[in-house]
Amino acid sequence: MSYTYDLYTPNDKENSSGSVTDKQSLSYTDFETIFLNMEWDNYPAAPTITVYPDNELPLLWVALFATSEDEEKTRMYIIGYKRMEEKKGFLGFGKATLQQKMTMHYAVGNEAVLKLFREFFNYDPADFLNALIECDNEFSNKTGS
Repeated sequence: MSYTYDLYTPNDKENSSGSVTDKQSLSYTDFETIFLNMEWDNYPAAPTITVYPDNELPLLWVALFATSEDEEKTRMYIIGYKRMEEKKGFLGFGKATLQQKMTMHYAVGNEAVLKLFREFFNYDPADFLNALIECDNEFSNKTGS
């Protein structure tokens, strides 16, 4: 499977405008380099890296949510996972149709994001979904939710 990515960079604090790069070819190693070298805190709002497989969906994106103010400067990220999912109409008994579904997840620290994207690039669906659940559980444990 081949992957591409684009990078959204905001122009203002309200994140109401910004620019998006053209889609460019991407490997996991490239993603790791882009992610780790991204100057997340130098934008007025959250920049976003979106990764697309060759068939466009599912896609996975990451944006900075917050940076801690302590000396460690730990970052918290929002992860968006968009995919096609089968949905049955009329109380679950009707004809099944495919619909887009987006779920939001949170990750604390770079390693959590890198692990999730590593699983996305390897894309064994069961392993990736387990990594998403792990990411959510780790976030809940760190924040005490």
